[in-house]
Amino acid sequence: MADSSTPGPDLAPWVRPGDTVVWGQATAEPRTLTQALVAQRHALGRLRVFVGIGASPTLQPEHADAFDFVGYSASGTHRALADAGVLDILPCHYSQLPELLRSGPLRIDVVMLQVSPPDAQGRHSLGLAQEYLLAALDAARVVIAEVHPDVPWVHGARTLQAADIDLLVRALSMGQLHHAMMGTAAVAIGTAAAIPGTLVNLAAGGGTRNAVVFGHPSGTLRVGAEATQVSGQWQVAKALMSRSARILMEGWVRVPADSF
Repeated sequence: MADSSTPGPDLAPWVRPGDTVVWGQATAEPRTLTQALVAQRHALGRLRVFVGIGASPTLQPEHADAFDFVGYSASGTHRALADAGVLDILPCHYSQLPELLRSGPLRIDVVMLQVSPPDAQGRHSLGLAQEYLLAALDAARVVIAEVHPDVPWVHGARTLQAADIDLLVRALSMGQLHHAMMGTAAVAIGTAAAIPGTLVNLAAGGGTRNAVVFGHPSGTLRVGAEATQVSGQWQVAKALMSRSARILMEGWVRVPADSF
């Protein structure tokens, strides 16, 4: 059974109740994202999940408490879903899937991908996901990508371009390159992007904007701010960033008895 005790990246800003979600099948599954979806399923609301061939134990029959499973087969580890009677298998040919996912009754809202690190031109390969997910990309409201160093570069029909990300950011924390981005720095980036003429604003394309998506070593993050100019001075009324839930500290605090 997959460990779903760690929430992983917060999906609430992108996944809405009632959404239809799809991801790469077999070894193209972005397991950091799928395990986060499982861990956060009760907070996200009921979802429809389209599954292909399963090669991991991420999905279990008990997850039908928040997921409606639908797929084109009961292959691999997803056989357990069919055996439990919680997988609705589509009576269609494999060749029909792209159209069903693009504009038919299975129209996709959220696509989760596992992609390669960028090449010299900033392009990410979709690796082993060069099949019906290409059609889902055309229809999806949201595309969430997990950048994985072991995903091979595959010269398929599509890549994710650098233009899909507004800004690339790196940060140092205590003299070390941060593995993602500190929350304080993320808020500062969002604030600077909202003020026309700053270096961050210009790097993100310039102009008036209240949100920016920046890339960092572990993926991307959407941040924003509301800034107005008052008497020649910029004032920030609100800063926004994706929320997270994690243990920051645990342990013991020893207080002298005579303090009470």
